[in-house]
Formats: sequence, structure tokens, C-alpha cells
Amino acid sequence: MNLKSLLLTALLLSSAASFAQPTCVDLFISPAEQSMAVRAVVMPDGYKQWLLWEQTANFEIFRKQSAPIQVPLVAMPASKVIIQTTPDAPAELIAQFTAGPGLVYWAKHPYNTHKDVPFKDLPADVLLPAYLTASRSLALDGKLRGFTIKMATDYPHGPNGQYQPGKIKTNEDIDSALIHTNHMKKVDKVMGEDPVVLTMGEVMTMAEKATGIGMVVRDVRLLADGHYYLPALSIPYVGREIARINGEKFDAFFSKYYAELLGEAKARLLLRYGLQMETPNSQNMLIQFDRNMRPTGKIVFRDISDSFLVEPVAKGLGYTSQIERDLAVDYKPAREIKPYWSNSSWRFDEAGDKAVDKFTLGKWGAAHNLAYIEYIEKELGVQFDIPARDVGGDTFKMIYNYLGTDIGQQKLLEYRNRMIKAERDRRRSVGASAGARAS
Repeated sequence: MNLKSLLLTALLLSSAASFAQPTCVDLFISPAEQSMAVRAVVMPDGYKQWLLWEQTANFEIFRKQSAPIQVPLVAMPASKVIIQTTPDAPAELIAQFTAGPGLVYWAKHPYNTHKDVPFKDLPADVLLPAYLTASRSLALDGKLRGFTIKMATDYPHGPNGQYQPGKIKTNEDIDSALIHTNHMKKVDKVMGEDPVVLTMGEVMTMAEKATGIGMVVRDVRLLADGHYYLPALSIPYVGREIARINGEKFDAFFSKYYAELLGEAKARLLLRYGLQMETPNSQNMLIQFDRNMRPTGKIVFRDISDSFLVEPVAKGLGYTSQIERDLAVDYKPAREIKPYWSNSSWRFDEAGDKAVDKFTLGKWGAAHNLAYIEYIEKELGVQFDIPARDVGGDTFKMIYNYLGTDIGQQKLLEYRNRMIKAERDRRRSVGASAGARAS
């Protein structure tokens, strides 16, 4: 490792030293059991490492400070806002935004200057420590470590960052966040956990009644489970070193463990939940690694509120009531299938001397789209007529049209029933094994 890399590692380690609370790294292996090559790249605490990648291994103009900032909380009558929580929202989270009988704390993004954001000029009653991430979301600290909060702001990347007035609109996020989170939890209850896709859903929203603008709180406690989670946006900046640790070439390694894995994961999201992310940006895709930075074959979707039901798929899976819930908040189902590789590789080719060249991105994109198509074919038991496995837009139109046909609808229902049966059989087997051990 060269001197520059050693100095950078030392800086990253020291800058995150104040981020409190240990994670459960001992569930896997101790730092002493990590190879020297791994310890030169990552710190023991996977949660801190995720946050550091977010802040520093990023497109230059989006990089953030590692020191915490303070989120102003304003006490106000609960009658001015609408609060929603999931049934499993932690009591300590709800308590943090409760200011007293009939009162709530309204959170303000510390960098917002836009006059249309409600309660912009009210003074803070309480300050809540948080850390900047790659987006406008802030990672909470202390007893609420493991939750992020998305708020309205016109300067999501700090006072010296880009002016983005569109980021004050959190209405759609708020409207769909818990609806889709609850839908996915309901599906998981009958299908069990997906072996590839992990999701981080929202647990709480708060919106001003007059404008619908407010905040969304996401549960990211998964990131403290002892694994490492690499935001895909960091691939150009640290991916080559990770590939070297695994003894593979950069382009082949991330073709397999990002592009192809993500293509399959998006197809799983579609067939399992009937959902498709509208803008699956690389900052919202995280690759899971073990303690020695070996890929586990799992990928995390963040910001599931940025998704739509795909109409014929949702109907075929029997999710008509979910379509109605989406329509009730003017969240119209999508009428196309589009895996959006361009979003998932956004600015990979703009990382200076670490940029991924367009030829490699083209190969990754083809591998991503083909993995998406082949998973649908495998699970539905069909073979689409794709000349030379062409994976362009016309192919996705053809697949969309097929899934809306009578046979396509039947295939989707068969898939859902098969998944439900497999989970029932698994639970019976686990129960029988537990009973045998007890006797």
C-alpha cells in the first residue's frame, strides 16, 4: 500500500473515532482475524465504514465532512402536522419527536434556505446530533443510531454545495414511504426473506398539513449487523482495491457482484413485490461484504419509497388492493418495465482518474440487463424470443406486454403461489426439526 493510501486510511479512522456505540462485529470475526490487506482498507466497525464511504468515496462535489452536525427541532402543536408510523416503529424513535402532551418536534434541515419549507424561521428548542450522508438524508446518532432522516432542503450537500430547490419536495416520499414498506413486510410474511435482496424501509413520516412537506425516517439498523456495506456510488473510488483483495480484476469483479447481481435483484423486486424503482441511483444500492471484504451475494435497496407498482405485474401477483392504496395518494402504477441501468451507474465515468470507462460501463449494463431478463425467464418458466440476447428497450416492452397477457398473468400467480408454498414447507421443516430436538 502506498504512503498516500496509508495516510488516507489513518485520516478516515481518526475522523470517525467519535462515532459512538460499538456494532456487533464479534458475531462474525474479530479485527485480529481480518487480513492485513482488509484492515488497511476498512475499520472494524462496519457502520462507521459505511458512513465514511458515503461521505468521502463519492463524486467530488457531493463529499461531506465527517464531523457531526446539529439538526434543529422545533416544538409545536401536533394538530399542525400528520404523523404516521409503522407498527414496529421503536418507542425511543417516537419519543424523540414527542415534545410533550399535544406537542411534537418538527425537524429542520440545517442547510435549508428555501422559504417554502414550513416553519423555516422558527428557533430551535432542541438540537439533534446527526451525520451527513451522500444524499440529503442525515444519519442520527446516540440512542437513535441506525436511523436516517430525510428532510426538505434546497442545499442537500451543504451551504457550499449545489442549489437544488427540487429537494424541498418530500411529498411523494411521505405519501408512498409507509405504504410500500408495509406492502413489502406483508409479502415477506408469507414468502419469507429473499435470499438476495435486503431492503431498508421507512418507519415514520411527519408532514405539515397545509403543504404535505415534511420528513421521512428510515430504519438502517441493518448496516450495524457486522457486515460491510459498500454504497455502489463508491465503486469507482475504492472498488479496485476491493477487487484486488479478492484476487480478481476490477471489471470482472463488479460485473458479477454489482451489475449482474443488481439486475437479478431488480427482477426479484419486480416479481416478488410488483415494484420497480423509479430512479435506482447508485447511492441507494449497497453491496454486502463479509468481514474480510468477500461479497456475500446480497444487495440492499435503500429508498424504496422511490418506487412504483408495475400495473400488470402487481395485478398478476394479486396485489390489486395495493394498487388501490397507491392510487389513493395519486401514486399511479408504472406501465412499462425499465431496469434503469443508467441510474445505477450514474457518474461512474466522471470520477477523474478513477473513472470507469464507457466500454466497461457498456459491458456492465448489458450484463445487468441480461441478468434481469434471465431471472424473469427462469422464475416464470418462459423463454423470450430475444434475437442474439439483445437487451435493449424493445425487449423490455415485449416482456411488459407478455406479462399483461392471460398466460403472463397465470405465470405470475403461479410464481407467487410457489413462493408462498416454499415458505410454508420451510416453516414446517423448521418446526419439525425443533420438535425432534426438544423430544
